[in-house]
Amino acid sequence: KYGNWFDSARNRYVPVKIYYPHKTSSHCPIILFSHGLGGSYERCKYLGTKWAASGFVSLHINHAGCDDSVWKNNIRPMKELREIYPYFVSGRIHANDVRFVIDQLELLAKNDPVWEQMLDMSRIGAAGYDLGGLGTLLLAGQLPLDRGEYLYDSRVKAIIVMSPPVNSSPYAASAIYETVQTPVLFFTGTEDNGIIGTTKAPQRRIPFDHLINADRFLVTYNGADHLVYGGHILPINNRNEKLLQNNIAEVSLIFWKAYLAGDPKMYQYLRKNAIGNLIGHAGTIERKLVPVLVPMTSAEMDKNSSAAIE
Repeated sequence: KYGNWFDSARNRYVPVKIYYPHKTSSHCPIILFSHGLGGSYERCKYLGTKWAASGFVSLHINHAGCDDSVWKNNIRPMKELREIYPYFVSGRIHANDVRFVIDQLELLAKNDPVWEQMLDMSRIGAAGYDLGGLGTLLLAGQLPLDRGEYLYDSRVKAIIVMSPPVNSSPYAASAIYETVQTPVLFFTGTEDNGIIGTTKAPQRRIPFDHLINADRFLVTYNGADHLVYGGHILPINNRNEKLLQNNIAEVSLIFWKAYLAGDPKMYQYLRKNAIGNLIGHAGTIERKLVPVLVPMTSAEMDKNSSAAIE
C-alpha cells in the first residue's frame, strides 16, 4: 500500500510504501526504511517483501528532495546530486521524516481498528542505506555531525545500517558513536567507496569500532561496492548482486527476529560463533557484544559477601 502523509510542523509531505503480511493473527513488529541519495521508496524491494513475508510491517519512506526525482530525466544527473548533497548530508531530514512516520503510526494505531490490530508499537526498528543509514544512526543516539539537536528516539529498539557516511576523525569518532543506545547490524563491502560523498570503504567500519553501549554486528562483503544494497541503476549483468541482496535479506531477517521480535533462538544464534556460516565465502561477519548480566543466586551473593569481609 502507498500513503502520502503531511507533516504540518515542517510543511512537508512524507510518502510511504507499506509492505505488510498477507495474513497475521497478532500485532506485527514495525520496520522503517530510509533510502539514500537519489533513491526512493521503490528501491530495496527485496527487503520489504522478505520482512513482510516473515511477519513484519515494513514502511519504506520517500525522502522528498533527496529522491530519484532529482536526477531522473536530467542531462547531468551527477551534477544535480552533488548540488543537493550538502543539504542532506547531516541525515537530519531523514531522521525527522522517520520520527514523523512513527508519530503517524501512533495516531493510526489509536484511531483505526485495522492499524490497531496490525501494529505493535512497542517493537519498532529502523533501517537505512547511505544517507538513510546516517539518519537511522541519529535515531539510535549518534551525535549529529552538524552539532544540532540530538535526535535519539527511544521508540526505536534496533537498527540496520547499510554503508553510511561517517566522521573519519579519530579524535571525534569515539564521542560521536559511543552514544548509540540500540543494537546495530552494519553492512558494507570491500569496494564500498562513496560516489558523491567522500567516505572510503575502510572507513565504513568506524561506527562499529567505536560503539560501546549495544550489541553490534558488521558484515563486509568481498568486492561489494556502494550501489549493491539498493541495486545498480544501469544494467551490469552482475549475478553476484542478486546473491548478495538475498544474503542481506536473510541476515537482516535473523537480526530483526532476535532484537525486534524477541526470538530467543535467533538471539542466542547471533551470539554464538556459528554466525559466520551466515555469510560463507561472500565475506566476513564481526560482532561485539555487551556482556549479559546474569543475576547471582543467594548462595553466590553470600559467598561474595563473605569474601569481601575477609
